[in-house]
Amino acid sequence: MSRADDIRAAQQSLENRDWSDAVVDDTPPPTKVSMSARYSVDVARRVMDDAEARGVKPGAILREIVEAHYAALDAAGDEPITVRPADVVRALTQVARRSGPAAA
Repeated sequence: MSRADDIRAAQQSLENRDWSDAVVDDTPPPTKVSMSARYSVDVARRVMDDAEARGVKPGAILREIVEAHYAALDAAGDEPITVRPADVVRALTQVARRSGPAAA
């Protein structure tokens, strides 16, 4: 069948109003959704530089970051945890020592 025959057959099927033998298309929708966001110039530059260095599009970098974020949240779970106050103070002290004095 030629391309012209295919087009004619498609047009004839569209002109036919008897849809008694129609089939429901229940295929799932696309698995990806496009979203947009605004980023600071610094963040955008970092993403673009990273994408260029890795030879991929910036969207691939952003997708990787978002997927990693949600994977970390899923891994952490929603279960409450018990932490001793002394452990919290010790951890905060270590962070404060590493980051130096706070800017006022």
